[in-house]
Amino acid sequence: MKASACLLPTAALGSLLTLAGAAEPVPEDFGFSLIPNAFSRNPSLSMTVYTELTELGRKVPPASAAAPVYFVAVDRGLQSQGEPISGVISPTPAVLQDTLFQALAEGGYQPAPEGRPAGLALIYYWGSHQSMDPDLGALFPERNRQYFMERAYLVGGRAFRHEIMNQFNYGYTFADRTPRKNFLINQVSDDIYFVIVSAYDYAALAAGERRLLWRTMMTVATNGVSMKDSLPPLVLTAGPYFGRETAEPVALHRRARRGTVTLGPLKIVADDIPHSSVRK
Repeated sequence: MKASACLLPTAALGSLLTLAGAAEPVPEDFGFSLIPNAFSRNPSLSMTVYTELTELGRKVPPASAAAPVYFVAVDRGLQSQGEPISGVISPTPAVLQDTLFQALAEGGYQPAPEGRPAGLALIYYWGSHQSMDPDLGALFPERNRQYFMERAYLVGGRAFRHEIMNQFNYGYTFADRTPRKNFLINQVSDDIYFVIVSAYDYAALAAGERRLLWRTMMTVATNGVSMKDSLPPLVLTAGPYFGRETAEPVALHRRARRGTVTLGPLKIVADDIPHSSVRK
């Protein structure tokens, strides 16, 4: 992933990080717990989901239970981005694949059975993106900005990264101080785990041509939770969004029982996202 070459003022980065703490009412009890995630059996997960469709992808009817789309999947494995980190406990590839297939099935995407041609090739990978320590970031501001923009891309694709760049360059408005946007800035400002699923036209890919149809990007804040515990709930929560374009990053919150994929109630930071876009 290549970050923008534009050099941003260090002061602007500090201002944007401060924006996340601006006084703004948030939905009642959203994400609040007296017990820190690290000690909770039901940790709070702060998540985002973003799906972008290409022009070609918009011409293809979405999958459904009545008209399933069959796929083959390629696992590109665990990838570490941002600052190097050790000791990450990841779900096994088999667990992540089973969870992903379960989530995809909710939207009508099914593994191609033997003898049936696939319509899609799904290429996916997962990992972590670690932010820089504040002191280290002050010593290496350009790298710090690069990592910040990389996480902005993971949270909301090129459009959200461009929005953040504009805020750096031209300042902020009151519209930038909403609960949802504060949530997104918090997500970008710290460490995240992520999963990316890219859907290509299978026949074209088999012929050596890469024709991307859609890409879904999912992130979850690492605050007090392991990758092993947080990625399966993240993927299951993203199920309704696979192959279905979101105009902007969807900001979500739910609890998950540690060591399982049992999910608690789903909430959305929804000052400007329709509630109907999320299944509860």
